[in-house]
Amino acid sequence: MIDAIKTMFTSDCVTPVRHHHAVEVPGEAAATMLLMPAWVPGAHIGVKILNLFPDNQRRALPTIIGTYLLSSGKTGEMLAMVDGGELTARRTAATSALAARYLAREDAQSMLMVGAGRLALNLMQAHAPVRPRERFAVWARAPDHDDACIRRASVFVDTRAGALLEGGVSVQPLRSGVLTEDRILADLADLADGRHGGRGRADEITLFKSVGAALEDLAGAILAYEQTSREPVA
Repeated sequence: MIDAIKTMFTSDCVTPVRHHHAVEVPGEAAATMLLMPAWVPGAHIGVKILNLFPDNQRRALPTIIGTYLLSSGKTGEMLAMVDGGELTARRTAATSALAARYLAREDAQSMLMVGAGRLALNLMQAHAPVRPRERFAVWARAPDHDDACIRRASVFVDTRAGALLEGGVSVQPLRSGVLTEDRILADLADLADGRHGGRGRADEITLFKSVGAALEDLAGAILAYEQTSREPVA
């Protein structure tokens, strides 16, 4: 999936800004429906539909429930339906690992996982083959440390449009003045295409903010569909 996402970032994939729709839930916190479309002309069309219901925790249900629909870019025929939660977790981890190819030290042997949520294991598994990892550690982050991290780091993002509008780790420092737009050195398209060389020094601290782009979902869904299609039918 790491390679598939790299290829998609260097392709002519069309990725509109995601659509946000507020959904009223009587007697409970408002929900949000997200639509994330993307397509490669003449090849594939895909859209992820995510429903975010904050009060689902009361029902022992996931806060985010989603589905990805993959269609042919030539005929519009439906090709596959992919679990949105699993796809999101795997493509997020793979995108982070792709960034590490350009931003992590070549001799990096240790990985510190900041946070211990649902994505932690996916992220560690995805990063493991990118560098010769020998040690993993997990640290529950402290909010008062976030600004210091931004100030010390060379900042990279998956997409500038997403980071400037939706990424909490990037938008909040931009609003407070801790981070300025010119300090975002490159996005993943710049890195994948070689327009930016990535890490410049062994002692450099690099920070990669992944907001999540629809083209990443499309790459993952196509990969899942193609692998499934090649499996023999019993």
